[in-house]
Amino acid sequence: GFFFLNSALSASTALRATQAAKDQAFTQQTRLRAMAESATRETAVANAEAARTREEELRRVDRLANDAAESRNRERAGDAANKAAFAAAAAESQRQNAADEAASAERRRVAAEKQAAYEKKMAETRDATRSAYERFVNDTQNPFRNFTPARAAAARGEDVLPGMPQTATMAATMAPPAGFVVPAAFANPLGGGGGGWDGASSSAATDHGYTPPPPSTPAYTAHTPTPVATAPAPVSASGAVVASHTIALTTESGSSTGTCSVSVMATWPPSVRIECRAGGAADGQPLLLHWGVSDRRGGSWMSPQTELQSVPPGSRAPDAQSCESALENGARVVEFAPNAAGATCMVMLIRTENCQEWLRETDGGDVFIDVSPALDLVRAMGPPDGQPQQRQEQRQEQHHHQEHHHEQHHHQERHHQEPQKSPHPSEPVAVGDHMALLSTWAGADVELKDHKGGKGDRHNRWNTDGLPDAARRIVENDRDSASYRQKLQKLEEVLCGDSGGGADFDALGYSAVYLFWVGVGAVACAEDGGHYRPNHHAETASRIYQHIENVENAATRTGGRYAEETRALIRRLHPRLPAFTAEFTQSVPLTRIRDIAHGKGDDNGRCREVRQEIKHTIQNKLHRCAGPEDLVATEKMLAKLTAPGTDYPAAFVEEFRIFHKELKDFFNASTVTDRIDKLLRENGDAPPSVRDAADAFSAAKQICDGITTGTGSELLHAVEHALGALSNARKVFDWELTNGGLQSASPDMRQQWRLAEIGLEEYAFVLLSRGINALGAETDPPRTEMSAQEQKSALLFLGQAADAVALSAGGGGGEEFARVALEATELAVADNGMPPGGENGALRSRAVAERARRASEDHCAMLADLFDGRASALGNALGIDKHVVEVFTEGQIRASVVFQAAKLSSHLLRAARAATGEAGWDCIVAGEVRGVRLVCVERLLPTDPVIQSLTSANPAVVLVTHANGDEEVDSCGPGVAGILLCHALPHLSHLALRSRQAKCPLVAIEDPALVNHARSLRDGGVHFVAQPGGNISLNKCDVTAQAGGGDSKQSRAPAQALVADRSAAGQVIDLVTLGNAEWASAVAVAGSKGTACAQLAAMASDPRCGFAAPAGAVLPFGSMEAAARAVGADGRLSSLVDALELCAGDPGRAARLCDELQELARSLRPSGEILSQLGNLFDNDRGVVMVRSTGNAEDLAGLSAAGLYDSVSNVNPHDPNVLGAAVAEVWASLFTTRAVGSRAAAGVGQKDAAMAVLVQQMLVPEVSFILMTKHPMSNDSTVAYAELALGHGETLASGAVRGTPWRMSMNRAVPGEHRLDAVASFSSALVPSATGNGELLSRPVNSGSHWMTTDEPRRASLARELVNAGDLIEQKLGRNEGGVRGAGNNNEPQHQDIEGCVTENGRVWIVQARPQP
Repeated sequence: GFFFLNSALSASTALRATQAAKDQAFTQQTRLRAMAESATRETAVANAEAARTREEELRRVDRLANDAAESRNRERAGDAANKAAFAAAAAESQRQNAADEAASAERRRVAAEKQAAYEKKMAETRDATRSAYERFVNDTQNPFRNFTPARAAAARGEDVLPGMPQTATMAATMAPPAGFVVPAAFANPLGGGGGGWDGASSSAATDHGYTPPPPSTPAYTAHTPTPVATAPAPVSASGAVVASHTIALTTESGSSTGTCSVSVMATWPPSVRIECRAGGAADGQPLLLHWGVSDRRGGSWMSPQTELQSVPPGSRAPDAQSCESALENGARVVEFAPNAAGATCMVMLIRTENCQEWLRETDGGDVFIDVSPALDLVRAMGPPDGQPQQRQEQRQEQHHHQEHHHEQHHHQERHHQEPQKSPHPSEPVAVGDHMALLSTWAGADVELKDHKGGKGDRHNRWNTDGLPDAARRIVENDRDSASYRQKLQKLEEVLCGDSGGGADFDALGYSAVYLFWVGVGAVACAEDGGHYRPNHHAETASRIYQHIENVENAATRTGGRYAEETRALIRRLHPRLPAFTAEFTQSVPLTRIRDIAHGKGDDNGRCREVRQEIKHTIQNKLHRCAGPEDLVATEKMLAKLTAPGTDYPAAFVEEFRIFHKELKDFFNASTVTDRIDKLLRENGDAPPSVRDAADAFSAAKQICDGITTGTGSELLHAVEHALGALSNARKVFDWELTNGGLQSASPDMRQQWRLAEIGLEEYAFVLLSRGINALGAETDPPRTEMSAQEQKSALLFLGQAADAVALSAGGGGGEEFARVALEATELAVADNGMPPGGENGALRSRAVAERARRASEDHCAMLADLFDGRASALGNALGIDKHVVEVFTEGQIRASVVFQAAKLSSHLLRAARAATGEAGWDCIVAGEVRGVRLVCVERLLPTDPVIQSLTSANPAVVLVTHANGDEEVDSCGPGVAGILLCHALPHLSHLALRSRQAKCPLVAIEDPALVNHARSLRDGGVHFVAQPGGNISLNKCDVTAQAGGGDSKQSRAPAQALVADRSAAGQVIDLVTLGNAEWASAVAVAGSKGTACAQLAAMASDPRCGFAAPAGAVLPFGSMEAAARAVGADGRLSSLVDALELCAGDPGRAARLCDELQELARSLRPSGEILSQLGNLFDNDRGVVMVRSTGNAEDLAGLSAAGLYDSVSNVNPHDPNVLGAAVAEVWASLFTTRAVGSRAAAGVGQKDAAMAVLVQQMLVPEVSFILMTKHPMSNDSTVAYAELALGHGETLASGAVRGTPWRMSMNRAVPGEHRLDAVASFSSALVPSATGNGELLSRPVNSGSHWMTTDEPRRASLARELVNAGDLIEQKLGRNEGGVRGAGNNNEPQHQDIEGCVTENGRVWIVQARPQP
């Protein structure tokens, strides 16, 4: 139930509840009131606190404002004080500079006054002691002062010049103009010594004794020092002495005295012999001739380098007005052939090599020689017969970096052209002479200043548009890096940042170019405002070196082209980094310059001016912000201190020399001999092998340097010996650095030894130059004949040059250079220590020279690939001079040893061709074309627009740059009237056969000069004659648009009808069975090639035939179609062939259909049963097989299709996958665009073409050959012709391997009688891989030492076997029934084109025969 309250209880409860509610409401109100009051109080407190905080913040802001105002006031006051101090300092500096300048001006004025007083005194002294003749020629008011006595007489109309008509008048004393007093020497004009140098007068009584020659006709020849009698004699081969005198010499201080005997000779060119003897302090010291050219006594010095046609080899230019030439044993002959009429006199001083003694005339003046008598005589007579008067370009071998700079800035030829020639032999100059950088500097001029200068200007720009990452970073870094130190540090980030230890070719290549331009000033360096001594540069260089060393070592271990390219880049980086030996990484390096600037060695204070220049130009700059420009400034200062006429204290000059050497060491600009000497001197722990090799090189170099003649066997032997010692030293240094004791040396020592090895390579360039000049390879025109000794030297030089490149490359082409070096060295001593003579020796030299030239061309192409694009991009981005950029790569090539290798190979080729009667081009297919244009293409391709533009009405001779030997001639259309190929090609290559079949004359040009000649006729009309025996010509003529004349492009016999019997499809027919079949039926089933191979096998079964043939089998015609039916693809195959037949005239659609057909054919496979049958024919002992084409459109009398269809080598017959894929590849070759085009050009329908497959035992040839039973060039049927090469025959057939094969002509009437026409020059042979996967590998070979080259009896035996085999095959296969191969004219058998090989056991194998085109 429910419980209810009663009413009374409910009222009471309600009351209580109401009261409770009121109490609760009151309590709640009280609580709320309290809360409100509390919130009010808290708000008031918070507001008060906020007000207090705001007030404090305002006060803090006020304080900060006051502080800032005070700070600004202090700063303003400080700035004002600083400005005042700076202004005061600037004023003081300006005052000091003005004072210094005034002092300098005063010193210059005083010096000028002293010089003027001195010159006046000397002039007065000279006037007082001059003869009447001297006063006559030096009187500025005398109109005849520039005339010699002979000229003066001529001015009066008298004929007194020797050699002119009525020379008898010379017997009378020549009368000078009025007032002229005849010197005593003229009293007897025919007296005194005449003729050679030993007959020159030694009297010092007369200053100028003019002794006219006797009235006989001079015989002008080069001046050869031949002793002659002192009695009067006719002008002899030694030169007519027309004036002679002896001059007393002394130094200004009198410390040395001497004499100078002078003979002026009327040789051709005119010449002056100078012989000096010195005593006192100069006694025993090497003497140098410091000389110039002038127009009169007392005239200004002019530079012989610009005023004369040549200066003595080995001379140097210390300044712009003079030349210095060594006096060998105190004597020197100077050729004096002026470029202009004003240069008639020599002026000179004699100095010791150490610059401490300068000898002048005793009156203190320059030694003066009047050469005009000799000039008069020579000009009157004119040049001797055969010696036109022309400028003879000086050929001096300079420091390697100087020649490099010359190529960078002055040379305009491309590297494949012949350089300028000169008859003058060059003499060696020490690598790294003290003007090395000064002479190669491409930056702004470095001035010597005696006050503080600016920071330097930067003339580059920085454009990063389109640059690769490495180049962009270099350009941006250069923009942000003014100084050399900063550039090095930023370059470290590029080189060492993200490569992960591998070679980043972009980083290495761009860095090599960049550092080169920084080093020669093309990229300008300037001060960066910092103060960093050179130790910072050294530390950066240390890190870069160690990184690129690791990259180089890793690349060398990898080998191949990768190693060759990596090393080519890194070896150009090494010399561009500063040294980081201990002397340069200490905190204060290169302190000697400070001591010099403070007066060390200047005990008497005579060098104050130059010390100021040293301080401001070199010392302060070097210790703040070192850069390559400091070495330029140092070299300039050294030139100033050692200039003629200066007399700086010897101790001061010597101190500066030592500093200059230290600075060269820092910039790694030392000579190689100085570097090696220092390393051996300062590092006693060098491995004994290194020390021995260095000593041997030094001794050999001294012997070579001691030979002053430019030619002769003594020089050739010395250069051979020096190159051998140099090569050995390089190899020892390199081995010790990579495998021996130096491998664990400190990084700074490794750098120095690596630079020593690189420096030896650079010095090899100099030695090779001496050898090349001694051989006459640089004469104009170059020599084409060589003695046996010269041939030996040329081959040894070539071997050493190739060996040098091989060591530097470390892989890739370097391996080829190593083989060239071996082949050349072996040939040099092949015949009892001498090269073989006669035509055989010439052919062998030609082969090794061809191989060397190819290797050189490939190496140069690699360098061009590495540098051409990078130099262009970086140079343009940095604003480098356009010419400097353009010649950078050429300079790298022409300054490298590979350039010398190219010179030597060209010289050997010229001599070999002259000996064998070759002309530099090779007739492969005879013919004549007249009146057509000559066009140039890269390759002979039907798709080339130039080829497509040719028609029968607009034909052309085509100059082709490259060919692989597989090109089609017919496919290029009737407009190809003749072909000129820019490299050698086997005469029996596929291209040669197709050209012969098309009656298209083909010539291979092997001489670059002839290639250039052909290119010069581009787009003009030509008359092209190609006949065997060297009767080849290419001349300009008018265009008649007709390809006429000779047998060029004669009409071909129509192609024979194609047959294909597909009834045997799905079978395997072995060659024995096929060979027993009737010829025509066998051809219908297996094609001409397969049938011929079957009959060859049948012939070989007779042991009397003299040759063997490989066994095998044929998959007959229809096998491909059967394989397609097996997979349901026969309908698609048929429709695609039908479409191909109908798309003539649409090359694009034809190419697409060909691609589809090849893809389909490659997808097909013979059945497993067929593959098993093929495999069972070849047991495991018989190795791999060849899978070959045998189509119905090849090996026919009118359609050889040589090389048109594919064969697959080195196939494992027991692997169904490999064998099936090889068969499918042969099937697919029926549908290549080349094959389809060739059939279309021959009028053969695509539906008629069929392909069978020939599978034969594969041979491993020692020598492969192609034999033709009628000589293909002469068409002489009594002479057989063969070409042979090592390895697989593809080398001969395709022509893809560059080089020349052995060529042999054989007398068919006398088997064994033969002539070797060429020695093989191939660098490699094709051999099967061990895997049997169809791959042929390239292996290096040495044809020069093979029996085909060296063993004439064995070669004759092979010739006998080839002739006998050819006769037998011609009789058998040339007379087959059915007319397919039919007999020739007069029922004679058709001549045969035969392929085969000789295996290592000497057995001759025949693998193929076809009708000869």
